[in-house]
Amino acid sequence: MRWFVDGELVYTQDESYVNDLIHPMRIVMNLWGVDAPGWAGSWNPGVIPAESHYDYVRYYAYTPGAGDSGTNDNFTFVWTDEFHTLSTARWEVAEFGGFGGNLCTFVSNNVATSEGLLRLAMTDPLPNTTSTVRFRVDASTLELSPGDVIYLNGTFNSWCGNCNPMSDADGDGVWELSKVLEAGKHEFLFTKNTWEEMGGAPLGSSCDFAPCDMYGNYGIAVPHGSGDIDTPVYCWGSCDSCAPAVVNACSVLVSQNFDVASKHQCDVTTLIDPIIVTTHR
Repeated sequence: MRWFVDGELVYTQDESYVNDLIHPMRIVMNLWGVDAPGWAGSWNPGVIPAESHYDYVRYYAYTPGAGDSGTNDNFTFVWTDEFHTLSTARWEVAEFGGFGGNLCTFVSNNVATSEGLLRLAMTDPLPNTTSTVRFRVDASTLELSPGDVIYLNGTFNSWCGNCNPMSDADGDGVWELSKVLEAGKHEFLFTKNTWEEMGGAPLGSSCDFAPCDMYGNYGIAVPHGSGDIDTPVYCWGSCDSCAPAVVNACSVLVSQNFDVASKHQCDVTTLIDPIIVTTHR
């Protein structure tokens, strides 16, 4: 692996583990402070505020023997991003995150594009903020008795079991509860009658907030200073909404005096000359 600055080779990594880099990887751009003097020097908070600017990013695929760019013409140009706008289809802006020794919290508001540049900012520590989050789950697929209760459990209530009962005031099967949460990442799931049954994200699915652990939890990142937030209405134990109720098609023979319609289970919305009318309810 080789790194170039202004076309000049500045670093080469040829350790044996490079041969294991055979899987698709990501391009990462970031700006952060780190507590690692042996690697990055001593951290000086006086540098804040600071910015890094990116004029463009260009991606070349490794096509040995068939390219026209890069070392030995082994690479082929695929795409460029000039950062006139920020493409959320191509880039994911991190919110929070971090790792051991990281002296920053990643904040989406510190990523912007202007004047054809991508601008990453490192700013002073943010004050704690809170947002009202409305949690919802569609439990219509469960066979619930009148006394059954759906509860909300998560990192914000230490998975306490029955601390946060939800309600279904209109009886439509969707249980709701609003909570005020601090900015940050929160995992959660839903339970029936404390811990009788759990409704969480399928392990490793698209809505499994931490797909590399052994827990199937939903999750939400509450940005600093955000307004009210609604979580998706997941069908119990899934990443999707519940399927609509089955709609039955019925047929009715309507007489000209229209007296028969009320004797059938389907509503007749169009009455014309005697005909077979197919309607839906």
